[in-house]
Amino acid sequence: MRCSFYIVSKLFNLYVAMAIASQRRNEKAVVVFVNQPLTGNKDFEQLKSWKNSPFHESYCFAGHFPGSLSKLKQRKIVFKAIKELIECYRPENIFTGNDRRMEFQYAMHVACKLDSSVKGHYMDEGTFTYIGRKPKNAISQHLDNLLKKISYGCWWQEPTTIGASSLVDKVYVAYPDLIDKRLKSKDVVGLSSSMFLDEDVVEFSKLLLSTHSLDIKSLKNLDAVLTLPHESLFGDNERYRSHVLETLHRYGENSAVKYHPRYSEYDLLRLEDEGVTLLPAEAAFESLLMLLPTKTTIIGDVSSTLLTTRWIRPDLNVISESRGGVNRKLENLFKELDILIS
Repeated sequence: MRCSFYIVSKLFNLYVAMAIASQRRNEKAVVVFVNQPLTGNKDFEQLKSWKNSPFHESYCFAGHFPGSLSKLKQRKIVFKAIKELIECYRPENIFTGNDRRMEFQYAMHVACKLDSSVKGHYMDEGTFTYIGRKPKNAISQHLDNLLKKISYGCWWQEPTTIGASSLVDKVYVAYPDLIDKRLKSKDVVGLSSSMFLDEDVVEFSKLLLSTHSLDIKSLKNLDAVLTLPHESLFGDNERYRSHVLETLHRYGENSAVKYHPRYSEYDLLRLEDEGVTLLPAEAAFESLLMLLPTKTTIIGDVSSTLLTTRWIRPDLNVISESRGGVNRKLENLFKELDILIS
């Protein structure tokens, strides 16, 4: 049986990977989680227990290592494990949500030594797919490339933007006509939002949310959900709190807020005191999206969260609270996708 590897580092990558794998049931699909915490990965545990998973096998490798020497040592341990998996499964296709990830580049290096016909595939990761990455300073980029080649191997390469490396043959994207011009030389495949509403995908979302103290039924009554940036960007908390409450009251009585996954103080803005529902900060926003009613309005700052929302749930209203200007490319993209900038 043909085999495909899916190397993912974020939950959104996993959702795209499972959607693609579900459409390629004639292959053995193997998912490899990389750059993960050393312990307590609830998402991976739920994936392993998911009976209807499109993945035949699942593996997880840590990637949060303190210090340069530790990172170098641990990465080489991860590379050794990836090499063993590649030699065991001999995948003909390797998918990634970021072709800058060393794990993907090393997997391609090993796989292509075994079979030069192995294909690399890029899965839409959000913002950079459409507005691209700014090029680095030529000198700093050269030095960075040189150091990585010395540290890890000559197989390392720096793509001009995510998805544009020579390792990628095909790109799977939500909006083919809007992708960065550097990706248009690839074989481009459009992905439909309907794949995210598949019964199995919704079931997986419920599995992920079951690990949090959340009444899933309460999501069906929400008029608006506001996603907050990291607390370090709040500035004057009282002024920001007033702005948040005013925004929520504008879109309905039943509103909820989701703090940033890496915030440290519970309900820093004291929003529960005003009757605002708090969604679990650490819960996957993608999982929540699957279960919201059509009437819900999603409000956020300028981030890929809004692009994710527009793709996964094109039936929802999506509004960007920019509060400080929007990158021109991103502003144009939001307009193309009917994301209102307020």
